Amino acid sequence: MRKILISLLSISSFIGYAQKFEIRGKILDSITKKPIEYSTVYMESAKDSTQIDYGISDENGFFSLNSNGYSEILFIVSSMGYKMYKRTIKPDKSAYDIGEILLEVEEKEFPTIELIEKKLPVIIKKDTIEFNSDSFKTKIGANVKDLLKKIPGIEISKNGTISIDGKEITEVLVNGKSFFGKDGKVAIERLNKEDVESIQFSNAKTEKEKFVGEQGNPDKKTMNIELKEDKDGDFLTDLYGEYGINNIYSANAMINYFDKKQNVSLFGGKSNFVFRDDGELGLSYSANDWKYVKDFSVSYFLLKENQDIIRESKRNNFLPNGNYFSKKNTVDKNDNNFNNIHTQLTFEVDSTTQVNLSVGLNLSKKYVALKSTEEFSVNNLSELLNGSEVNKNSQGYNMGINNKVGITKRFGKSNGYINLLLNQQYSLSKSDDKLNSKSGNTTSNDIEIMRQKINDNGEKNNLTAKIEYNYPFKQDVFHLILSHKISRITNNSIKNTYNFNDHTNEYMSKLDPKLSYDFRTKNLVQNPEIGLKYNNATDKIKINISMGLDRVLVKNEDKLNTSLDIEKVFNDLALSSSIDIGDFFLFYFIANVIPSIDKINPVPNMDDPMNIKIGNPNLKSTNNHNINISYRYRELNKNKQNLFYTSVNATIRRNSIIAKTTTYENLKRKKTFVNVDGDYSLGFSLRYSYKINPFDIGLMMNLSLDKSYSFSNDVEFYTFTIRPSPGIILSYKSDFLEIFSRYNIGMNNATYSIEKFQDNFFLTQNVSLDILAYIYESISIDNNLSYNHNPYVNEGFQRSSILYNASLDYKISNWTITFKAYDIFNQNENVKRVVENDYIEDIKSNDIEQYFTIGLALKF
Repeated sequence: MRKILISLLSISSFIGYAQKFEIRGKILDSITKKPIEYSTVYMESAKDSTQIDYGISDENGFFSLNSNGYSEILFIVSSMGYKMYKRTIKPDKSAYDIGEILLEVEEKEFPTIELIEKKLPVIIKKDTIEFNSDSFKTKIGANVKDLLKKIPGIEISKNGTISIDGKEITEVLVNGKSFFGKDGKVAIERLNKEDVESIQFSNAKTEKEKFVGEQGNPDKKTMNIELKEDKDGDFLTDLYGEYGINNIYSANAMINYFDKKQNVSLFGGKSNFVFRDDGELGLSYSANDWKYVKDFSVSYFLLKENQDIIRESKRNNFLPNGNYFSKKNTVDKNDNNFNNIHTQLTFEVDSTTQVNLSVGLNLSKKYVALKSTEEFSVNNLSELLNGSEVNKNSQGYNMGINNKVGITKRFGKSNGYINLLLNQQYSLSKSDDKLNSKSGNTTSNDIEIMRQKINDNGEKNNLTAKIEYNYPFKQDVFHLILSHKISRITNNSIKNTYNFNDHTNEYMSKLDPKLSYDFRTKNLVQNPEIGLKYNNATDKIKINISMGLDRVLVKNEDKLNTSLDIEKVFNDLALSSSIDIGDFFLFYFIANVIPSIDKINPVPNMDDPMNIKIGNPNLKSTNNHNINISYRYRELNKNKQNLFYTSVNATIRRNSIIAKTTTYENLKRKKTFVNVDGDYSLGFSLRYSYKINPFDIGLMMNLSLDKSYSFSNDVEFYTFTIRPSPGIILSYKSDFLEIFSRYNIGMNNATYSIEKFQDNFFLTQNVSLDILAYIYESISIDNNLSYNHNPYVNEGFQRSSILYNASLDYKISNWTITFKAYDIFNQNENVKRVVENDYIEDIKSNDIEQYFTIGLALKF
């Protein structure tokens, strides 16, 4: 019995070691003995290559991995620019310190390393982080956007802006090539997740920065969608159509051909969902390695859009001697036609010379029919004091041309270069409007009727030339940068206003000189700069500093009224500096903004008879002092993940341009513009997530502080606003079920320097629950439930709503059947509250309404 017990204890002890095993160590460069950060550390079963655990080394080279139930383990370390390290380990204790691992330098990466990396959900190389698509489970038929929502650190705003770790993505590529423009909307919404190998994020770089090997902009990011190798040389065809109640429909088709040398894509679509009717067509072609042509891309995009926007608002307006109220209803019918053509070529004359050509053309036609009514009172609309009714029909077109030529010449064995950039931005616009309005006191019949025909014509041409010289010294650690940019901007703005003659029942042939202008603006801008860059790649320290002058000569001429001629010179300091140390980034710069023509144009704008706008020709340029500090930390292991990101942003404004509003007894408003000092804004953002399979918890915090000045009836005051917005995320993930829950609070508290202005506070809450269930491998069911609570909005606006959406996807071979239900409880309304310096406004606009559809997709 004793022998049996001893044997059982021995077996239990062995099983205990086999079930739980930790390996830790430190990775160093074999020559410098310095730590190697972001090395990929990987463990797999020596028997059948089953993935056990993975991770990356930290800034000190340390790593830690865990194993359960394996008696023999293959341990592998790979790092960009080093030979792969591997060894077999037979665990005989619960913790194993492997000590220091010295990696030897290797110029070429072995295919074995690439095979290992393809098994990993995430890889970090220098400034690039790469996520494996197959490591993230999504619903059947998911697109790239669905995939992005699963990647840690990714956020997608309501307007479609994508960011990772708080850094905005400014360019989206497919297989490293341009794909229907930089915004990537087509790629994100139309490419299938199952065709994607990986998603890569790196610093945003210009063509010059790519050629000379510069780090790019760490505050902006580029996203590259890498497709699977088995898609090379094949046509990928996706067809989709859906139909639902009230005869709503959507139909889309896309054909792609990808290989290592060229991409060809064609897509089209038509839909009439709810309050809009859209049609679109796109064609894209890109290629590389054509003798001297390194890269070539051309794309065409057409969008026809018919949209009705219905909006209702209630506003509480503040005055130094009391408040008044307004209610406005607007119906805006838009019929637009957009065309875009873009071509880009990159030539490499030799290994040291590159030429970049870019040509873009935008054409659009528009028709707008606007109808609005507005009512004013001093006692919450119970007794009307004034009102207006506006009907405006507008039709016109816009054309834009953007041509760019860049020439870069490298010299010497280091990264020195000289760069010449030529750019032309040309725009032409024409609009013919008919404006009919009534305004005044309805009780006293003091009504002002205005009927006008307005011809607006605009032409702008911006010619820019910039030369930059980069001289490296001290073994390429320091770079001296000299540059000079000259821009010549001409802007012709013509507005001809013709009043309606009630006697002849037609518009007058003579224009109204008080409401017309013929502005000719010429700006000459010069920006000389000198900069110094420090880049120690070994210590991962990058410092940039540059200083220069923004000199702008502004000359405005009015052909109709010479008394409105303006000639001014703006001289402002230009300063920029940044420090980049690993995951810590600090950026300071001064942005100088000269006033736009609509803010200096003294001719009254009468489009809204209750709100007249007049420019101020004496405005000064605004100097924005901006600072950004950010830090991020990632720990990425198979079973445990930590993600931390925080940033602080501050802007202090000098000569800020603000509105100066005068409100008359009949509640008509006249607005002009003045310069003030003292405006500032502060922002703080924090993201933290901690994952231990199968659970994940995330904490969020956004905080903004703003102080802004304003004028009301010649009384200057300021508003101090604080907006905290905390949130929490809880999620669970298994092979068959994913649960994602989120809770957010949004608070807004505004205080005023005028005692008669009542402080304003409001709060919104949002709770959401997403449940995604997988049944076998052919069925996925997605349920999305959210509750929104906005208790501070006016009566008549929906204060609480439950939005419940559901979908079922069933895959049969290359076919997928989809059932969708949107807003099952029929409660969706787009309601928001806006707080500004002199008013609070509640706004309701039409949004996507309830629908039920069935769809069919074919992929081959």
